[in-house]
Amino acid sequence: MNIELIRKKIMEHMNKEYEFIYYGSRGQDDVFVGKIDRVYHRIFTVKTNNGITKSFSYSDFAIKNIKISHNNWKILIFLKYYYKISL
Repeated sequence: MNIELIRKKIMEHMNKEYEFIYYGSRGQDDVFVGKIDRVYHRIFTVKTNNGITKSFSYSDFAIKNIKISHNNWKILIFLKYYYKISL
């Protein structure tokens, strides 16, 4: 998957509230609610509802380490790209 395309898709969803599910290494998974805050060349940041800013790389989407849920629909950003699923 092209990182530039992932970046463009993430930019489309800035400042909207989502539930994020991050699959970390060694079972260090994290579930939180927040908004995509800023988009940079190699990373993007998410500001959680409790004020913490977290950063992720676009490759996290490419290797399926992060999922996004919106309005109780489990949506994977990479599926939106591949299968044209609407948010």
